[in-house]
Amino acid sequence: MIFKKLVNGNVLVLNGEGNVLGSFTSSKQVLKHPTTANSLIITDDSSVQESNKGLVVSYSTVDKENCEPPIVATDINELITALSSNFFLD
Repeated sequence: MIFKKLVNGNVLVLNGEGNVLGSFTSSKQVLKHPTTANSLIITDDSSVQESNKGLVVSYSTVDKENCEPPIVATDINELITALSSNFFLD
C-alpha cells in the first residue's frame, strides 16, 4: 500500500500494483486497530466501537519507501506517528 499526499491536501491510497483504493481528506483519524495486531484504521470516527468502519491497514503492507513523502517507521507506532505527521494532519 502506498500513500501519496496530494497538492490539494488529500491523501491518495494505492495498492501494491498502483491501483487507486481511495482518496481521503487529511482530517481522518489514524488509530491503532483494537483487535488486529500491527494494524491501524483510517476513519472518520475515533471511537473503538467504530473499528469495523474505515480502511484497515496492516503495517507489513505499507511500501514505506515509495510513499510520497517517504515514510520512516520500524513498527506500527512509528507508522501511525508518520501518517499523522505527514499525511493526516488537519
